[in-house]
Amino acid sequence: CATWSPNATTIASKDIVGTQPRGLFVNAINTLYMMNQNTSQILVWPQGSQTVTRNITGNFSRPICLFISVNGEIYTQKENFQIDKWLRNAADSNTTVAYVANRCYGIFLDTNNSLYCSIGYRNEIVKFALNDSTNASKTVAGNGTNGSD
Repeated sequence: CATWSPNATTIASKDIVGTQPRGLFVNAINTLYMMNQNTSQILVWPQGSQTVTRNITGNFSRPICLFISVNGEIYTQKENFQIDKWLRNAADSNTTVAYVANRCYGIFLDTNNSLYCSIGYRNEIVKFALNDSTNASKTVAGNGTNGSD
């Protein structure tokens, strides 16, 4: 029975997050991460703060979506549809972990090191087992057509 609070607080304007902010992520302790595509930085706000307390700068190259793992690894998808992993405290060095046929609207990494991508244009969710050397995708939800609702 979640309810929306009518008393919202604005924590960032376009002067802070840029004109095309993408990749909003909130972790388990309510730390907010937002990608500023104009500056290729990830901005970080701890719970309750209205001030950016950390800027993660790297060669993020206009990412579309964002996921931060429990141990601080950063996952982003670029406009060329590759998903990169950036190690904690090494945002200038990345490894491509998956290639997706379309834009992910969201990415998620589970505790088994499986990466999920929601592909809005294809109405499906695909999964990549990052521990598998073949790195093949598997459709786990959707069939490529719109639902009835």
